[in-house]
Amino acid sequence: MDSGPPGLPGADPSAGRQLDHRPQATEAVLMYRRTVFVALLACLTALLAPLRAATLSPPILRNVHITSDTPLRRTDLPKVLGLVRGRPLDRHRLRQGIRALYAGGEVEGLAVFSEPAGPGQIDVTVRIRFRARIAHLRLRGIGLLWRSKVSSWLHIHKGDPFSATALEAGVRRVKRELTDRGYLDAVVDPDAQYNRRDNTVDVTITVHRNGVARVGRVKISGIDSHREELIEASRLKVGSRFSITRLDRAREGVEAKLRELGFWEGEVLDIDRSETANGLVVTIVVDPGPQYTLDLATVPDDEATRELVLKVLFGGPDTMPLHPAQLGLTTDWIRTRLQRKGYLEAKVTARLDRETTPRRFALRVEPGPRTRIEAVDFAGAGSIKHHALEKVVRVHKGKVAGLLRQKVDAET
Repeated sequence: MDSGPPGLPGADPSAGRQLDHRPQATEAVLMYRRTVFVALLACLTALLAPLRAATLSPPILRNVHITSDTPLRRTDLPKVLGLVRGRPLDRHRLRQGIRALYAGGEVEGLAVFSEPAGPGQIDVTVRIRFRARIAHLRLRGIGLLWRSKVSSWLHIHKGDPFSATALEAGVRRVKRELTDRGYLDAVVDPDAQYNRRDNTVDVTITVHRNGVARVGRVKISGIDSHREELIEASRLKVGSRFSITRLDRAREGVEAKLRELGFWEGEVLDIDRSETANGLVVTIVVDPGPQYTLDLATVPDDEATRELVLKVLFGGPDTMPLHPAQLGLTTDWIRTRLQRKGYLEAKVTARLDRETTPRRFALRVEPGPRTRIEAVDFAGAGSIKHHALEKVVRVHKGKVAGLLRQKVDAET
């Protein structure tokens, strides 16, 4: 009987598939393979364990060498850096020690090198360079009194680590201080000699003051009137010693005089000086601004109240904010200053006429009674001595309750 196609009746079952003649793995073979794999894995783990341990654990310090091309001033460097022979390398402590040495200002450069020295061991070499120290500080050309002053201006001392930047800054400071005191032609000459043998520096500073400048003449520029009064207010006398401090006082005096003359917005723009054979010519350049006239009415209308208001208006370095559209700000400015003096219920009204020449400023002030503290109570502070609290907040019975020291206003 002929064989038909696969799947048809009478067909040969083996005709439509390929027979697998490979031997099948038995249970014993599988067990053998597992045993070999586990053994190989154990051997590999044993071989990698030392390498892993060497990688994770820090190496042991076998030797520590400290080298420097400058004299070593410290014998405790290994201890500061945490480098102890026979112990593991502590990188964190090493970094901390390096930062501490640099922060101390005596180290100029530091480098750390390491070399393998056997399994799990290293040799460490530290190369360090110390900054040179000032062995001698000499001041020449000046007397004993001036030496003390110049030394305080320099801000450098014998035994300090030498720094060219600090020396230059000190020289500039000395020159500025001498200029402020009228020595405009002063010469400050520094010299530093390095001694390689002991890594020190000898600093010599020669000072020549070259005479003090004096005021020869004072001029006022920027205003056509009241010049003599402004010159007198500057307090710069012909023949007096020139100094920056005197110029600052001259500026304050001239601006105060401008306010007194009605130039309430006046200011000193600049103070020029030029040298002549007869001394310095000091020119004070001012911007007077518009002139005002004060129409003051006080309640009560007496001399004491008027003097009080005038002192409030012109007794300080700042000026009133005067503008027709901001008179509320001006009245608040005056009222606040009266309240600081204890007049908590002060009333102020103002009117500014900018069409007149000079401009008219009408002011009506009623200071009211001066308030004093009747009693001081610290609620909730029973366990604290009240006199200690009064000392801190500076509020005392019988004193004036002003806004300058206490946060008190008319409502409270």
